Amino acid sequence: MTLAQYLEESGSDLDDVYSNGRSWSDLRADAGLPLLPAGPEERTLRRACGRLLHLDDMERIETYRRLLTNDSNAPC
Repeated sequence: MTLAQYLEESGSDLDDVYSNGRSWSDLRADAGLPLLPAGPEERTLRRACGRLLHLDDMERIETYRRLLTNDSNAPC
């Protein structure tokens, strides 16, 4: 199940998923769904995801997308 499917089927919104330092990965783990192996900063990154919900600046969003896709040619 994807995050989009979960939101649609549950009637939840992103604030519900990312409240109280929780994340989509936490919900998947709680439900016994498969996850990729955790990296050394997994806990910190999971808690940080909710702080991105307030972004409304498309230039900043696109910069984060480039960074997250690990595009070494992306200007920062």
